[in-house]
Order: sequence, then structure tokens, then C-alpha cells
Amino acid sequence: MADTNETVELPKQNAVVVASIDIPPPPLPDPSSSSHKNDQPQKGDRKKKRGMKQQQQQQQRSKRVRKRPGGEGLGAGITEETLDTQIMTLDALSTCDRLKRIRIVKPYPYTFATFAKERWIGRTVLDVYHDEFGSYPKSYYEAAINEGRILVSGKRVTCDFLIKGGHELTHTVHRHEPAVAVCDLLLEKDDTIVVEDREKKLIRIVHESDSVIVVDKPSTLPIHPCGGYNYNSLIHILTSERPDLKGKVFTVHRLDRLTSGLTIFAKSTEVAKSMGKCIMDRDHCQKVYLARVKGKFPLHVPPELRTKSSPDQPNVPPFVHGEERMNSATMNDSNQHASSEGENSRSNFGLGFWVTDSSGMVHDNTTLTSVFESGSSIDTLLRDLEKETTNNQPDRSSLPGDISISSTTPSKETDSPNEEKEASSGVYWFHLACPTRIAVKKTGICEAGSFSNLDPSLYRKTVKPAQTSFAVVEYDAKTDSTVVLCKPVTGRTHQIRLHLEYMGHPIANDPNYSGEIWFGDEKGERLYKESRIKLDNDEKSSASHVVVVRPHPDNATTTDVPATEEEVLNAANCPRIEGESLLDFIKKTCVWCARSKSEDCTMLEFLVRSRGIWLHALQYCIRGVDGQQKCYRTDSPAWSHI
Repeated sequence: MADTNETVELPKQNAVVVASIDIPPPPLPDPSSSSHKNDQPQKGDRKKKRGMKQQQQQQQRSKRVRKRPGGEGLGAGITEETLDTQIMTLDALSTCDRLKRIRIVKPYPYTFATFAKERWIGRTVLDVYHDEFGSYPKSYYEAAINEGRILVSGKRVTCDFLIKGGHELTHTVHRHEPAVAVCDLLLEKDDTIVVEDREKKLIRIVHESDSVIVVDKPSTLPIHPCGGYNYNSLIHILTSERPDLKGKVFTVHRLDRLTSGLTIFAKSTEVAKSMGKCIMDRDHCQKVYLARVKGKFPLHVPPELRTKSSPDQPNVPPFVHGEERMNSATMNDSNQHASSEGENSRSNFGLGFWVTDSSGMVHDNTTLTSVFESGSSIDTLLRDLEKETTNNQPDRSSLPGDISISSTTPSKETDSPNEEKEASSGVYWFHLACPTRIAVKKTGICEAGSFSNLDPSLYRKTVKPAQTSFAVVEYDAKTDSTVVLCKPVTGRTHQIRLHLEYMGHPIANDPNYSGEIWFGDEKGERLYKESRIKLDNDEKSSASHVVVVRPHPDNATTTDVPATEEEVLNAANCPRIEGESLLDFIKKTCVWCARSKSEDCTMLEFLVRSRGIWLHALQYCIRGVDGQQKCYRTDSPAWSHI
């Protein structure tokens, strides 16, 4: 491959200012100064005046919401023009037809800012930081306040300074962001970069119109700033390459950081709200994903989970949207006798699987082996789904409160069930209804199952019905893994990952849900071990701005492992030299800089992390309220070609 050892530097990127001028919020109206305080409105005017008052209150709230803490620390000097970024190619991960690239943001000063909360008023700034945040020991906050890294309304204060209402608290740190993947560069057979691809940006645009922009998100890249990721986020990278989109990119839906694929952005809040509502309404949006799972799907699924169709409604799915199918009479009776403890929901939420053909007819006697052996191409399966969205009206007899949708294409008429069966593709679809819940919101831990032992009140609050459809694409005997097409009917957090794990077919390289991070990737595992050794054993760089050697825990990448108390105490006790700038002092006492041992540390850190899971958003079809449907599709990933 040509020039793969070369580090490619991009022009300095633009980024939002991390701190802004502190503008006081607009004053609240003083009721005592109202000129009509003692007026007695006429009865006919009361409703109008009440409406005007509510409108004024809403305007005041809207103005207050627009104010955001900005800070006055060093972070105020960081803009996209001063942010240092690099794009590097990874030879070890590149293939004969594409170059793997990652984006690195050099460490930079960043100011975290917040307004004083009511419960903080009257407490010292030291107590607030230690009790409310607690990321570091108390000695660190003492040093940070004394050295001016922590400010109150832009001014240096002492540790015993008392917080008042309206104060803004800022904390400036040296921020390290993990590297992220960007789109690959395609190669010709002679190792030259494809001409069209040479002009390709870091994010591949799938479709763009006056109202939306659709992109192909690489795995490892978060959609918006979160956690340790700020400038290395999809929105920041997209708007830095397309300055005309700044302030005009609004999320319509989201993908997990480790998931790749289709991501839709609206160019206005109105379009974002409209499309968001269509996605929330399950019959207005069809989402299709690709996944690669362990084993021969679905042969690991326990047969006792099978739920057959009702004798009253033969060949009809037993569950709708993850809930038990009910006719109108049963549904009305159920609503009248709903238990306050959530027992009604527990009994109505579906848990089981069923098999259908491509026309949607249930086959109660079709074996799981037949499902596995009926695998077909992605295009064939997508055509099946296209028939479903254009030929079938949404089933509205089962759930209350839904609105009907008109189809853009007339239904295909058939003379008999046999004719419909002959028109099908011969593929069997596997459907699973299984409740899910977010078990721990703070950590994002999710679960799937019956939750039969869960307290009724907790069940009612946390458990949601969920349903996903699957079809086999291809099986790889070498790695004993299957590529499957997934269609989530509901949209629960981590739903596809949870359902696949529950069935005994987890996404093969999903370490959070029973997968193996280096499944079928001997090269990746070897690179991980080599990089891990270098990170743990290499001598620390002798860079001039890092003068204090501090111990660090084993297997500690830059920000994956929290700072130990010993590391933080060493940093807090490092004195500031006379004449030393605050920025240089922050760099010198940065725990993460102390852990960096060489110039390629960021790349090594990328190699020891998960480089994404085998789950890819392939296609979204959205039907508007006018009945018009628009479909967006991106390319299938390399791991799906087995």
C-alpha cells in the first residue's frame, strides 16, 4: 500500500468555544409593580388574561433556558482554529482495498462550568466541589482553588468562600479525548486511492436535501459530545467540515457509539420534530440493521419459548409490538380491570417467539432448522420488507390510541392464499417478543427477560414490551457465526443486543452482552496484546512539560481507568513555579499526561479498546403523515461479507 506509514495532518479544525461571556438572566417580573394589580377583570376577559399570563411565563422560562454557563477560564481561548487535530492511517488494520483511519484531538484546556444550585447556597466552594462532584480527593480541590483552576464568576477565591445565588463555578482541566474512527479510504488494485474517494470527507454523506442530511456513522464515534468525547463526536466533525451546517444540524434519532451505520440529521427543528414523531410511531418508520452473531441462528433458542397463534386467529402473530394480541372486546375489559400494581402489564407483555413466511403468515410447525436454512441475500430480504410496508395496512385492531396511515402503493391483489404463498421469497422470519428494562440508569446497564421476580411497582416503572424480527443472511462455518437482518418493531435501549443475547446468539464481538471483543479477529487480538504491553511497560516520555513521575495502575489507558488517589495527590502537591503560566502548570500536573509514555500513545489506546461491534444500521424508511415514504440506505459493512 502506498504512503500508509505517513501521518496526514489536516488543517486546524474549527470547534465551538468552550466558554462564553457571562450574561445575567433577564429579570423576573415584579408582581407588586403591576399597574393592574387591583383591577377586577370582567368574567369574559379572565380566560384571555390567564392565557396571556401563561404565555408571558413561558417566554420568561424560554429566555432563562437559553442562558448556559460558559466560564471565564483558559478554555475560553480554545476555538476550532486553535484546536490541534490529526488524521492517521493504521497499516495494521488496513486491508487490500481500504485504508483505516482514526482522528486524534491533541489534549487541550477545557472549562467545565455550572451555575450555583439552590442547595449549594451558603456552603463553601471547597465543600461543594468535594461533596457534589467528588471525582478527586479534597486535597486536589484545595490546590485547584488556590491555584486558580477553580473560579467563581470568573474570579479567584479562597477555599472558605461562600456560594451565593447566581454564582457561576468553573473548573479548568487539561482534557484528553480518545481517538475515534473516521470513514475508510478506498483503494484501487494498484494501491492508489480512488479518485472520487480522495475528495471524500471524514464522514461519508449518503444523502442530502434542503431538509435533511444522512450520513454513514463509523463505529467508535459518538453522535454528540458525551463522557470523555467532545470534539471527537459526529456532530462536531460534520460541522467542522461543513461550516454551512453549523447551528443547522438537529438529531432525529441516535445510535450507540459502538454501532455503525445510517444516521439522519434534520436541518431545522421543525423537520427534526416531525421526523422524530414518525420514528416514535412504530408504523411510520421501519428500521433495518445487520448483525453478526455467535452460532447457527436461531438454533440456540429454547424450543419452549415458542408461542403459537390463537385458535380464534390462526396464522396470525400472537403478539403485537411486544404485547399480547387482543381484540377490542378483550382490550376494553382488560383496561377496566387494570391493576394499580402493574400485574396487568406483566401478563400482557409478550415473551416468546413465532415464525412467519415473507407474507407475514404464521407457521407454527416450521422448525428452527428450516429458519436457519432459509437464509437469503440482503437485497431479497429488503424486498420482502418493502412488500410489507407497501402492501400491508398497519394492524390497528390490537392497540388503542393509534392513528391510521394510508399506503402509498395499492395492495397487490391475489386470487388465493396459494398464489400469495408462491409470490413469497421462501424466507422464514423469526420474531421475538421479550420485555427489556434499563436496570441502572447511571451506568446504562440493560436487561431482557420475564422479570418474574421483580417487584410489581418496579416492574411497572421500568419494564417495557419489546419485539424484534430476524432473518438469516449467511453463515460462516470457519468462525461459527451468522449474519442476520434485524428489524426492531419497538425501539428500546439496546433492544437488538439484548434480544440476541437472550436467545443465546449474542453479537459475536459485543463484550457488554456475552460477546468476545476479539471474536474471529486474531490480528486485532495480537495488536491488543502488543499495544497493552507497550502502554504498561514503556518508559514515560521525557517531555519538558511533564516533570513529575507518578505511579499509575496497570492496564490504565489515558481516560478509561479513573485516576488513583495517589496520582491525584502527587499532582495536587506539585508546586507552581514562579513565572509559570497557568496553562503550563495545568499540563504539568495533568494525571493523563503523566500516563502518556510516547507520542503514539493515543493510537495504542485506540488499539486496546473495542473498535466497534458487529451491529450496523442499514436502512431507514420513514412514512410522513401525508402517506409519502422515503427510504435511506447505506452500504453493508465489510464484516457482513463472509
